[in-house]
Amino acid sequence: MKFNFQKNILGYFQFYYSVVGYRIILYMILSVLVSFMDGLGLAMFMPLLQSVSDGDVNAGKESLGYLHFITSFVTNLGFDLSLTVVLFLLITLFLFKGLFKICAG
Repeated sequence: MKFNFQKNILGYFQFYYSVVGYRIILYMILSVLVSFMDGLGLAMFMPLLQSVSDGDVNAGKESLGYLHFITSFVTNLGFDLSLTVVLFLLITLFLFKGLFKICAG
Protein backbone atom coordinates (compact mmCIF):
# COMPACT_ATOMS: atom_id res chain seq x y z
CA MET A 1 0.00 0.00 0.00
CA LYS A 2 1.53 3.27 -1.08
CA PHE A 3 0.62 6.54 0.57
CA ASN A 4 0.48 9.62 -1.58
CA PHE A 5 1.71 12.63 0.36
CA GLN A 6 4.43 15.22 0.08
CA LYS A 7 7.37 15.10 2.44
CA ASN A 8 6.81 18.48 4.06
CA ILE A 9 4.70 19.66 6.95
CA LEU A 10 1.70 20.52 4.79
CA GLY A 11 1.80 17.09 3.15
CA TYR A 12 1.94 15.36 6.52
CA PHE A 13 -0.93 17.49 7.81
CA GLN A 14 -3.04 16.68 4.74
CA PHE A 15 -2.34 12.98 5.19
CA TYR A 16 -3.35 12.96 8.86
CA TYR A 17 -6.35 15.17 8.08
CA SER A 18 -7.52 12.59 5.53
CA VAL A 19 -7.13 9.83 8.14
CA VAL A 20 -8.46 11.55 11.28
CA GLY A 21 -10.64 14.28 9.80
CA TYR A 22 -11.67 17.46 11.58
CA ARG A 23 -10.64 15.97 14.93
CA ILE A 24 -6.99 16.73 14.23
CA ILE A 25 -7.77 20.45 14.45
CA LEU A 26 -9.65 19.87 17.71
CA TYR A 27 -6.66 17.91 19.08
CA MET A 28 -4.29 20.70 18.11
CA ILE A 29 -6.45 23.35 19.79
CA LEU A 30 -6.79 21.26 22.94
CA SER A 31 -3.02 20.65 23.01
CA VAL A 32 -2.39 24.40 22.85
CA LEU A 33 -4.90 24.96 25.68
CA VAL A 34 -3.23 22.27 27.80
CA SER A 35 0.17 23.89 27.23
CA PHE A 36 -1.20 27.32 28.09
CA MET A 37 -2.82 26.06 31.30
CA ASP A 38 0.37 24.23 32.25
CA GLY A 39 2.38 27.42 31.77
CA LEU A 40 -0.04 29.47 33.86
CA GLY A 41 -0.06 26.86 36.58
CA LEU A 42 3.71 26.74 36.74
CA ALA A 43 3.89 30.55 36.77
CA MET A 44 1.56 30.61 39.77
CA PHE A 45 4.02 28.57 41.82
CA MET A 46 6.20 31.66 42.29
CA PRO A 47 3.60 33.65 44.30
CA LEU A 48 2.72 30.49 46.21
CA LEU A 49 6.33 29.87 47.20
CA GLN A 50 6.83 33.54 48.12
CA SER A 51 3.77 33.52 50.34
CA VAL A 52 5.02 30.44 52.13
CA SER A 53 8.56 31.74 52.59
CA ASP A 54 8.02 35.34 53.69
CA GLY A 55 4.25 35.81 53.72
CA ASP A 56 4.29 38.58 51.07
CA VAL A 57 2.57 37.51 47.88
CA ASN A 58 2.45 41.06 46.51
CA ALA A 59 6.21 41.00 45.89
CA GLY A 60 5.53 38.67 42.98
CA LYS A 61 5.70 41.42 40.34
CA GLU A 62 9.47 41.46 40.41
CA SER A 63 9.90 37.70 40.37
CA LEU A 64 7.25 37.00 37.73
CA GLY A 65 8.64 39.50 35.24
CA TYR A 66 6.30 39.87 32.27
CA LEU A 67 3.89 37.33 33.74
CA HIS A 68 2.79 39.63 36.55
CA PHE A 69 -0.47 40.14 34.62
CA ILE A 70 -1.64 36.88 36.22
CA THR A 71 -1.46 38.25 39.74
CA SER A 72 -2.77 41.62 38.56
CA PHE A 73 -5.78 39.88 37.01
CA VAL A 74 -6.54 38.11 40.30
CA THR A 75 -6.31 41.33 42.29
CA ASN A 76 -8.45 43.18 39.71
CA LEU A 77 -11.14 40.54 40.25
CA GLY A 78 -11.26 41.69 43.87
CA PHE A 79 -9.34 38.87 45.54
CA ASP A 80 -6.40 39.48 47.84
CA LEU A 81 -3.36 37.41 46.99
CA SER A 82 -3.32 35.14 49.98
CA LEU A 83 -2.02 31.62 50.26
CA THR A 84 -5.55 30.24 50.00
CA VAL A 85 -6.43 32.20 46.83
CA VAL A 86 -3.18 31.29 45.07
CA LEU A 87 -3.54 27.63 46.02
CA PHE A 88 -7.18 27.57 44.86
CA LEU A 89 -6.18 29.19 41.57
CA LEU A 90 -3.43 26.61 41.09
CA ILE A 91 -5.82 23.74 41.74
CA THR A 92 -8.38 25.25 39.36
CA LEU A 93 -5.81 25.73 36.59
CA PHE A 94 -4.52 22.18 36.90
CA LEU A 95 -8.07 20.79 36.97
CA PHE A 96 -8.87 22.62 33.73
CA LYS A 97 -5.61 21.37 32.26
CA GLY A 98 -6.56 17.81 33.16
CA LEU A 99 -10.03 18.29 31.69
CA PHE A 100 -8.56 19.55 28.42
CA LYS A 101 -6.10 16.65 28.40
CA ILE A 102 -8.92 14.14 28.92
CA CYS A 103 -10.94 15.75 26.11
CA ALA A 104 -7.92 15.52 23.81
CA GLY A 105 -7.78 11.80 24.38
